[in-house]
Amino acid sequence: MLDQATLPHFAAPIRHPARFSAALLPTMAQYLRAGWLVLDPFAGVGGLARLGVTGARFVLNEIERDVIAQAQGKCRVAGNALDLPFASETFDAVVTSPTYGNRMADHHRARDASRRNTYFHAFGGAMHADNTGLLQWGAAYRERHTQAWSEAARVLKRGGVFLLNVSDHIRDGRRVNVAKWHLDTVRGMGLTLCACHAVPTPRNRYGANGAARCQVEYVFVFAKSDGGETFGDLASETSTQNSGNESVRTPTNARQF
Repeated sequence: MLDQATLPHFAAPIRHPARFSAALLPTMAQYLRAGWLVLDPFAGVGGLARLGVTGARFVLNEIERDVIAQAQGKCRVAGNALDLPFASETFDAVVTSPTYGNRMADHHRARDASRRNTYFHAFGGAMHADNTGLLQWGAAYRERHTQAWSEAARVLKRGGVFLLNVSDHIRDGRRVNVAKWHLDTVRGMGLTLCACHAVPTPRNRYGANGAARCQVEYVFVFAKSDGGETFGDLASETSTQNSGNESVRTPTNARQF
């Protein structure tokens, strides 16, 4: 089971503004296998390393040295997701959750005592220039994540799996279709979408749109072609279901937690 015993331990934890939701872990865990070498290119404080309960071996890559230094007992690399320090076709899987381009990317200096739940404020104001936590939704956000997904595809083995957790957000009362952009971008790089899960998660309730959050996060399951028509056992094990207004494809042999 995924329980507290599998959580990373931190020497002096920072207040990360967007900790990974445990509700997503069972969905992602069913696609990993014991012995696999797995990369998280946007590791943060290493929350996805809890998926090591599957027997997969995780490498945590994070651009902020002070952040990744707190993920104890794991294979940690202070690296840039835009230029990964790994050889091509190194990993059996890439599993990650990037920034969403929402107001957590605000990085102005607050003039009052109200709470700012942003990367800039949580990390003390000093962030690497390539940190996507500085980017609102827009051209720069899309350009940087296109580069990151190109790098992720490069280091992924042929036949490997790419698990991507993303979410839309509300801005000025309207939904921003961040997830659809990520989906189309990764597919445009030649990876095949094998499954999509819409998972209800607790959401951050701070800010002007606190009462109007999107209710689900998405887990997209992609596979990198091995040169033939098959993609491991993913494509053959999926069936289509409907959950509310969301179309969700799930594996027929999904493991229960």
